[in-house]
Amino acid sequence: MCNTFFFLCCFLIFVYSLVFSGILFEIYSLSSSPSGVFLIYFLLSVLLLDNDIASVGRS
Repeated sequence: MCNTFFFLCCFLIFVYSLVFSGILFEIYSLSSSPSGVFLIYFLLSVLLLDNDIASVGRS
């Protein structure tokens, strides 16, 4: 439970930082290509460093 709450907080902070820095638009343009989607998932898994959440994303 504590892990999930921590992940949600980090995710919200990450999303807000993307929005305010304008990178969200770049990610949106990347998401149109499979390599962009893979890159996004790879970056998220590296940033999270959480095997449980990474396994959930891969399943």
